Amino acid sequence: MPYKLTPSSRARKNAVSRAYYARNKELILTRRDASPATNKEARRIYMRGWQATNKERLKEYHRNYMREYTKRNPGKWKTSPSHSPENRFSRTLREKYKLTVDEYNHILEAQMNGCALCRREFTKSGGTKPNIDHDHTCCSGRYTCGQCLRGVLCHDCNTGLGKLGDSKASLMRAVEYVSQKLKRQEAA
Repeated sequence: MPYKLTPSSRARKNAVSRAYYARNKELILTRRDASPATNKEARRIYMRGWQATNKERLKEYHRNYMREYTKRNPGKWKTSPSHSPENRFSRTLREKYKLTVDEYNHILEAQMNGCALCRREFTKSGGTKPNIDHDHTCCSGRYTCGQCLRGVLCHDCNTGLGKLGDSKASLMRAVEYVSQKLKRQEAA
C-alpha cells in the first residue's frame, strides 16, 4: 500500500518546500533557465552536440525508420510525385540556383550540351555530369542569388576552378605553368 501523507505532515512538507524556495529562488531559477529541458537555446546547443557525437547512431535510426516505413507503405515513397527524380532536380535548381528547368536547358543549349571550359559533352549514361558554376565572391555558400551564375561545367573543371579559388591571378599562373611545360617538351 503506497505511503500517504496526513494533512498535517503535508502542510509541514509544503512549508519546508516554500521556505527552501524562498531562500534559494535565484539559484533555482538560474538552474531552470540553464536546463536544456526548459531553455530552447540550451536545448538547441545540447541537441547539436548530441547529434554531432551520435552521427552513426542517427544514420542507423533513419535507415531503419525508412526501411520500416517502406514496408508499411509499399510503393508510396517511390510513387510520390514530389520524390520523382524530375521534381527533385527542379526543386534543387529552384532552391540552390534560382533557375527553372527551362532556363537550365537554355544554358546547356547555348553551350552545345558541353562543359564551358573543356567542351566535353555531357552524357546521360553515367559519363560527365553537369555542375552549375557560380561566382563565389558574390555568394560564398552552396546557395546562390541567381545573378552570379557563370555557366555549366563538368565536375573536373568545376573542382579545378574551386581549388584555384576562382582567382584570375591563380588561373593566369596555371596557364603560365602549363605553357612553360609545353615549351620545354616541344624544345626537347
